[in-house]
Parts: sequence; structure tokens; C-alpha cells
Amino acid sequence: MVAAEDAKRSAAEYRPCMLTDAMGANTISAVAYDVGYESISQFNRDYRRLFNLTPSDDAANLRATLKLEARRSTQQ
Repeated sequence: MVAAEDAKRSAAEYRPCMLTDAMGANTISAVAYDVGYESISQFNRDYRRLFNLTPSDDAANLRATLKLEARRSTQQ
């Protein structure tokens, strides 16, 4: 299990991993294990505490943002 201090330090790693997940190349469980969690449930709790979003919700938001940016870039 990741200690609280490590969870905060690893927080900087979460979002880039979630971006990869948003693009469909990673699962949330893979992200959790990649940043050192043995428990997906604990990862979800810590992620929600740090970002006020579940990992799934954050990935969905990132996917929506990526789609919007892709549409904007094709319109220019």
C-alpha cells in the first residue's frame, strides 16, 4: 500500500497516466499499479480525495476535452 506522503508525491504522476487512459491505452487498474498501489479501491479513494473526482470521471472528462480539442483543430 502507498503511504499518504507517497500518495501526494505520486499525485503528479496520476494525471498524465489518466490522460493515457483517456486515450484508451491504459486501464485505471494499470494506472494504480504503475504508481505503486496494490489496491484499486485505495487508489480510487486517494485519487478522489486529491482531485475531488473518481479516476473514471476524470478520464471521461479528459476524453471529452480531447474530443473537443480535436474538433477545434480540424475546424481551423
